[in-house]
Amino acid sequence: MYPGAGHVTSHVIVTFSNDNVWRWDENRWVKREILLLSATNMALTPRDKYIIGGGLFLAGALWFGQSRGWLKVRTQLFYPPASTKSGNRIFLPVRDPSELHPYLIQKPPLLLNFVYRGETASNKLTGALQRIVSLETEKSVNMVDIEADETANHQLLSTYMVTKIPTVVALKKQLPVSQYCDLELIDNKDKEVDWEELKKWVEEVAE
Repeated sequence: MYPGAGHVTSHVIVTFSNDNVWRWDENRWVKREILLLSATNMALTPRDKYIIGGGLFLAGALWFGQSRGWLKVRTQLFYPPASTKSGNRIFLPVRDPSELHPYLIQKPPLLLNFVYRGETASNKLTGALQRIVSLETEKSVNMVDIEADETANHQLLSTYMVTKIPTVVALKKQLPVSQYCDLELIDNKDKEVDWEELKKWVEEVAE
């Protein structure tokens, strides 16, 4: 078939574009065809119409819900690094208390980093804490973010007596032993994390 020709099926007209590429290969002309499907005279069954209409309606509903803010797309505050200097582990964020249990039974001390997603102070503290745990300490300690804006996690705030966000709670053998909370960082968006103070605290609670 040469460029511009068409092949007619029972319901669908298949048209080849005029932009086909022809080349000489093994004593014959061969071409790469770009297929264009024309909807002209295309017969749809009631079932086809139902599937297409339902798909379009669902896509429109999802788009409308996101544009109105009714649907929340969950995003991580920070992505944990692929590897750490001392083998310390940074777990994926906890969005429900049931997700925390597997982390509690790990042997090293565990830092519970209570944060709000996208909040300035939480972002600053989380970035600094992840770097210290993964690269800046030789001691053994793991960490996990607890997303405090998740309704299900509100009971964890009570359990670990957290009243300010962000706050880091240090656990040893599943028991809280210390808290770190920088009130100046919370109250002043322009303030940076006190790196030396945070690192000193992490190494005091680590092993």
